Amino acid sequence: MTNLPARVKQHVAPKILTADSYGHGNDTFEIDILKHIRNEAVSDPRGLHILQLLDSFQHNGPNGAHACLVFPAMGPDMSKYRRLFPKLRISTQAIQIVSRQLLLALSFLHDTCRVMHTDIKPQNILIETPAIREIFDHAPPEVFESQEAARDGNIMESVQVSSAQEDLAQSLRVSAKLADFRASMMSYYGRRSAP
Repeated sequence: MTNLPARVKQHVAPKILTADSYGHGNDTFEIDILKHIRNEAVSDPRGLHILQLLDSFQHNGPNGAHACLVFPAMGPDMSKYRRLFPKLRISTQAIQIVSRQLLLALSFLHDTCRVMHTDIKPQNILIETPAIREIFDHAPPEVFESQEAARDGNIMESVQVSSAQEDLAQSLRVSAKLADFRASMMSYYGRRSAP
């Protein structure tokens, strides 16, 4: 499947699933759930607070077939974001903003998509600010290259990116996105009719 035109250049975050975890009896259904969410999010602004699948494809490697998911590049997760604050305490205003956005995301998932995200934790809540988005939109690829050599020639560690022009701990222009649907469940039954 390819959703992105070949000429679109943007920074993305790939997620490579364990070999043969999809389509071989050990399905995670993550791709199906993400596609369903993406289709529903087109007409619902609450879907803006879910990390959306851009594309997916299969890679055949020496260890078997890997399903590969492609997402927009994002800022830090909540566990890293909180380290920016004194005594690891996120400001009340930032918590209110993030909490409101997560409630919108959960409302969208439950009421519209009939999806239960069963792994809500700080590592699955990604933070973005206008300055972070600016970095991903305009920085050359070299900015994101790891300084460490790939282990075994195959694995590259993620690169943490932040903006030098913005103190993330001071910004209230925060956007939170719920991510990682590998343990989620989708219900096709029990759809409520409109009151």
